[in-house]
Amino acid sequence: MNKKGFTLIEALVAIAIVALAIGGPLYSASRSLVAAQLSRDRLVALYLAQEALEQARYLRDTAYLDAYKDGDTTGAWNKFLTDHLVPCYTPQVCTVEPASHTLRSYDESAALPKLSVNTATGQYVQAATGEPPSPFTRTLQVVNVSSEEGGPQDKELAATTAWTFHGTPYSVTVTSHLTAWQ
Repeated sequence: MNKKGFTLIEALVAIAIVALAIGGPLYSASRSLVAAQLSRDRLVALYLAQEALEQARYLRDTAYLDAYKDGDTTGAWNKFLTDHLVPCYTPQVCTVEPASHTLRSYDESAALPKLSVNTATGQYVQAATGEPPSPFTRTLQVVNVSSEEGGPQDKELAATTAWTFHGTPYSVTVTSHLTAWQ
């Protein structure tokens, strides 16, 4: 008997080969998309942390320029410290609001607020804007750094942006020194 056609085993082997040929590249593409999304989130987190440091520098420079307008800049550094950085000293942290140029103390008994994206400006903001929250949270922490005897003490700022991606927590921390340069 000469029957033409496939046996059940031949059909199963063919299906397995096709499944491997299609499944491998699909899995690889899926993993590439996840890696690209994670890279995008890391880059956004890095920029958000850097923005927090820039906000602190802005506040320091504004305190100096305000004192300069009055003609006496000797107390600008201390005014900046007391008006803005006091609630951010280790072990406490602050949240950063770039739209209003403020640092707010964070109450650790509450959940850290998520940033939202303002659709009009594209800026990440801490305040409730009615926009859906992003996955990111951001904090700023201040650490004293030793300095020369009698001189103003420099500060080390640590800005941390945290988020969760596919159930895994991630964070990016950027540090910088802030000096009393006036």
